[in-house]
Amino acid sequence: MRLNRLRGRPKLRGALLAFLVVGAVSSAALATPAASFIGSGIGAVLDDNRTDQLESEAGSATVSINEDSIRFQSGSEAGSGEQDLGVDSPEDVSVPIVVDPGNGSKACITEPTDTADTAGGLCVSDSTGVTIGDITGVTISDITVRTSIDAGDRMTVTWRAAAANGITNTEMRIGGPSGWVTSWCDFVVSATLIGGTSVDGLYEASCAVPDSAVNGSYTLFITAQDRIGNGAPWDSSTQRDFIVNGGSLDSTAPLATDVEATADGGEVTVRWRVSDQSGAQGQSAWLALNVYSFASVEGPYFTYNAATLVQGDAFDGTYEQRIERRSISPNGVYTVWLTVIDTLGNKSFAQTATTVVL
Repeated sequence: MRLNRLRGRPKLRGALLAFLVVGAVSSAALATPAASFIGSGIGAVLDDNRTDQLESEAGSATVSINEDSIRFQSGSEAGSGEQDLGVDSPEDVSVPIVVDPGNGSKACITEPTDTADTAGGLCVSDSTGVTIGDITGVTISDITVRTSIDAGDRMTVTWRAAAANGITNTEMRIGGPSGWVTSWCDFVVSATLIGGTSVDGLYEASCAVPDSAVNGSYTLFITAQDRIGNGAPWDSSTQRDFIVNGGSLDSTAPLATDVEATADGGEVTVRWRVSDQSGAQGQSAWLALNVYSFASVEGPYFTYNAATLVQGDAFDGTYEQRIERRSISPNGVYTVWLTVIDTLGNKSFAQTATTVVL
């Protein structure tokens, strides 16, 4: 940053240390005392009956001191504003209040004597990388959920979440034999505060388990964050297992066979057969360069059209999908992958033995 003194004669009587804020000065910033303006460490000394204009690459600001008041005026490309700071005379300003932000993100305490940063608990390490303690941020406890749930019932879960900064969101997810469960309720179910406060409160969330839910073991995952981004541990302390009974006996993903792929210029057509006792609900083919690469930093290699049923039905049918090559896709050997899912949520994402050369 470059700071130029455009007008004013330096005197030390009744000095006020004003900091130039990088970027436009908002109306909220103008409402704070002049001595508390924090910027990038650039300051200027001002005194009685004078005006100084401060200029940086980000914008400009003017501080005026006279016998009756101190005024702060900002102007930049993003906007401008003026604020009378309400000081009767320069003599009312004695010792400027200067806050040194120091190093780091200030989201946690860097050392036991760092009393200015109490919001985030103790950092894992100080600015030199020396380990000084564990993060004491968000905690989840007292999780209550039934260990056995009948298909068709509503599943209600309660837990306690606490953080010195206050909890901003806490949620639950459900994982099953086929991965994340998204067919019962939302993939992420937000909880409601039913007791206490955001600093230490009791939360509740629920999900309707459908009659067709697949019997078996599931895991409940609970997460929480505070207002500066600290999260609760992702381990067994925030997870609970439960069993679903009285639902569907079909826990097998649809079976995909007879996979074929043909290339015609910039288009690839993939054809396959799917069978499932509960009925297929959705599927898609994907192409991966050298087995595992589906995209580059520029984006996906292909544009994927929807798969269509060309023969049979949802219980035993043949599907076809057109895939359009994008200009960023390299020449090479591409492997066909298939995603298949049935009406109960049983799904599979797997590599096939079929390849196509482009």
